[in-house]
Amino acid sequence: MVMVEVLKGVSLLASGVVIALICSVAGFQAGVRADLDQTGGQLSPVLLVGFFIGLVVSAVGAIVLYRCYERARGVR
Repeated sequence: MVMVEVLKGVSLLASGVVIALICSVAGFQAGVRADLDQTGGQLSPVLLVGFFIGLVVSAVGAIVLYRCYERARGVR
C-alpha cells in the first residue's frame, strides 16, 4: 500500500514538472519569436494557467511523497 502512495507521489511530481516545463518553454519560444519579428509579444493566459497547474500538481506530489517519508520514519 505504501508503494502505491510513493508511485502516486512520484507520478504527480514528474507530471507537474513536465507540464510546467512545456508551458514555460512554449512561452519562452513565443517571446523569442515576437522579439525576432519585432512585434509586440503578448503573454498567453493559457500558458500561464498551464504553468501554475504544473506547479500545483508538483506541489501535491511533493506533499504526498513527504507524507510517505514521515510514515516510513514513524513520526506520525
